[in-house]
Amino acid sequence: MILPFALDAVGGLEGLRASVDDPTLFSIVAPGEITLLYVVVIAVNALVGWVTSPYSMQMTGAARTENDARVGLVAGMFLKRIVTVAWVLTGMCAVGLYAGTTIDPDQVYGLMARDLLPTIAPGLIGLFIASMLAAVMSSCDCLMVASAALFTENIYRPYIRPDRDERHYVLIGRLTSIAVVLAGLFVAFALPSVEAQTAAAVARRHTKLIQIAGPIIAPTFQKASSPSTTFDSAKATKSPASTTATEASLPISM
Repeated sequence: MILPFALDAVGGLEGLRASVDDPTLFSIVAPGEITLLYVVVIAVNALVGWVTSPYSMQMTGAARTENDARVGLVAGMFLKRIVTVAWVLTGMCAVGLYAGTTIDPDQVYGLMARDLLPTIAPGLIGLFIASMLAAVMSSCDCLMVASAALFTENIYRPYIRPDRDERHYVLIGRLTSIAVVLAGLFVAFALPSVEAQTAAAVARRHTKLIQIAGPIIAPTFQKASSPSTTFDSAKATKSPASTTATEASLPISM
């Protein structure tokens, strides 16, 4: 929403290039920070790592049909690659707009919305905030449901209270969801800046090799079972808490 107006404010792509003093910002290659190991990890992660994330499967699982899930997933992933370019250009426009001023980098996106959108049309800031909240909620609710379901089904039910009724596990799932949200808020405010959060996210990406290797290695240590037995077991242990919450959290963006 901000990018067209930000580009116009800096004089288009030519004006953007003229207003940004550091030419390395226009480089599409990171300066000596990407090693061969990093490329291999990201390549493998891109191939199979996505499907090992429970919250990702919940987003696609909320679709009405399997075909809708396939189309939505592929289209959303391609669209996200295009949107990423827009994010980069918006950040570079901010460098040109606020060059020579002292501002908090964490507030740049909000400052651009405040300075640019009201000059275009009334109500755009409200639309901007609503869009931001909708995009964040579509991912955060899946993370919340996945975390609650993983704790309830893999830790609480088998090891803490294995013989309770389903209503009890639904309650535990809901309480765990609240705890996950509160923990996320604490971590968000505890980190000093968005830059620190980004560094933490990049570090977490390297640990995804564990997610990739887990589904591959785990069957080696699993007792042999027929497909029908495995399917019946999965149905028997499925929690209404995760089913209800997943159906209620329809994704807005991939």
